[in-house]
Amino acid sequence: MDDKERNIIIRVENLCGYFPEKSEKFINFTPADFVIYKGDFVVITGESGSGKTLLTKVLCGYNQHYSGKVKVIFDKNNSYELKDQIEYLKTYIGYVPQQNNLYDDLSLEKMLKYYAVISQKKNSIIDIKMEINKVLNDTNLTDLRKKKVGKLSGGEKKRASIAMELLSNPQILFLDEPDSGLDENNVKNIINIILKLTQRGITVICVTHNYIIKESFNLNLAVNEKSIVANTGTYPPKKPANDNEENAIINEQIPVPIISIAELMTDMDLNIVHTLKQKYNISIICPKTMSQLNIFEFQNEQIQKINKKQQSI
Repeated sequence: MDDKERNIIIRVENLCGYFPEKSEKFINFTPADFVIYKGDFVVITGESGSGKTLLTKVLCGYNQHYSGKVKVIFDKNNSYELKDQIEYLKTYIGYVPQQNNLYDDLSLEKMLKYYAVISQKKNSIIDIKMEINKVLNDTNLTDLRKKKVGKLSGGEKKRASIAMELLSNPQILFLDEPDSGLDENNVKNIINIILKLTQRGITVICVTHNYIIKESFNLNLAVNEKSIVANTGTYPPKKPANDNEENAIINEQIPVPIISIAELMTDMDLNIVHTLKQKYNISIICPKTMSQLNIFEFQNEQIQKINKKQQSI
């Protein structure tokens, strides 16, 4: 696909310096101009201490002390200067730090549910369950949902960190050295997850030293103390060499949860429940009889409380 046919999501103009965190020394470098397209896999590379993480924090809005313009563009009518609209834009941006921030004593599923609830990412139990199923599928962790996080391997924990950020459905996902401490096979697993996300239109921006990841990009931002150089790679980005195709493909068939009426919010109206069939193709189960009830049975009913329906069964 020609670049003219692709949608720009980040445009950087005349970025020529910034203040590092907790520093009064302004770092100047040659003015940089580059664009990042929707669905790009961007790698930020450079020597240790060259400013890779600092550039990442500028692009994701964590560091707003820079000279130049960083615009986030959703379409021709919606373009925002990042540091002026960060409170709005951060709902579209995910950030996975180098160090995993996980809850080792919880199962993977409970940790994701806890994160979704405390961060107010989702409004209902059903939304939470559906999104957890989706992100577990996206990160190839479905079979580990009941396992304690503390017992996951290093690669599995990194994928769990990515799953947490995917709960917010970001349009731009930043990863700070996701390959840190991982062997080659786990790095390839991470790359395959990234490539699957970019195929869905999510822009992934990754800080890395890893040679395998650096072979898969379609935009490289090479950082040194004096400049930021944008190098174009392949589009779409290529899979790792000698990769196992079976591991490279993320199953699109997301398991459909069976939700107990007792788990639903008690003040949820049945007309809301009815929309679940159309949106998610979910079956509802009565906890007393465990018999499945097609939501379409509720279509013309105007009972306001689900617990009233339970009593009538």
